[in-house]
Amino acid sequence: MEFSLPEFDLFLFDLDGTLVNTDILLWQTFSKALTEVVGTDFGMTFEQYSLLSHSDLHSMSSWQAEHQISASDWQETRQRRSQLYREASRDPAQVSLKPGVEPLLSQLVARQAPVYVSTRSTRAEVDGLCGVLPLLGRAVTRWVTRADCPAQKPSPACWELCLAHFFERQPPPRSPAATPTPAPSPARSVGKRSPLPQSGPVGVFSSDPEAPSARGDPVRAVGFEDTPEGIESLLALDVHKVRRKYGARLGLRSVLVSPVEYPELRGLAGFDTIPDLTAAHFPDPAAMGPGKQ
Repeated sequence: MEFSLPEFDLFLFDLDGTLVNTDILLWQTFSKALTEVVGTDFGMTFEQYSLLSHSDLHSMSSWQAEHQISASDWQETRQRRSQLYREASRDPAQVSLKPGVEPLLSQLVARQAPVYVSTRSTRAEVDGLCGVLPLLGRAVTRWVTRADCPAQKPSPACWELCLAHFFERQPPPRSPAATPTPAPSPARSVGKRSPLPQSGPVGVFSSDPEAPSARGDPVRAVGFEDTPEGIESLLALDVHKVRRKYGARLGLRSVLVSPVEYPELRGLAGFDTIPDLTAAHFPDPAAMGPGKQ
């Protein structure tokens, strides 16, 4: 599935495995550490590692017991993996943006779009990644790291912090009756936006006369995650609470970005699935025709 992004006003991203290939690095460094410590290459595939790390129906502890790995060897493996991962995540030859991320972030920078990223990484780890991948630093409006939000997903607390920063930095909404809505300038005309599947009623506060709140439109947000707990954290956001707290209506589209099929997500509604971010794009303006850019 592909979908176009011009209709969105706010962009929420997970970091590891969604924007950056650190999910691959975690798998590779775990496999290498396990081989070094235990002396056996178990041939764990990336999909197996992802399921063991993120699926409710699988677990690393059960895999450890199944393969009769001692507690001391397991602890040593984890410590060695952490060391290998720190080295790999600062190596330009190993760390990279995921497919489709570079053109997407470049367009978001050009559009000055608000981009919020939530991660379990530390601030030092984020700074290290931005040093290797400077586009990350230019594109992200606000980072929420593990120091900012101790609660882990599927708690929506990290996204609540993102929304708090987004709404609280905006001036109060203006009454459409009191403030005439100017006609959009040709340079920023966006055309009619397509309907957005919502988890509740959807506005953003802005002094920009062409921003959604000034036009009386709702704020349309899209969130990208690569794990079951990440998707559950987006779906757990209470848009009614947002409206009561900030006087803003919020609509949210949640997207799983993963080639892995997670069994516990089967039958769960309210989100889309794409294999990578090459499927999330801004269309070519030349192909859209006048008045639709």
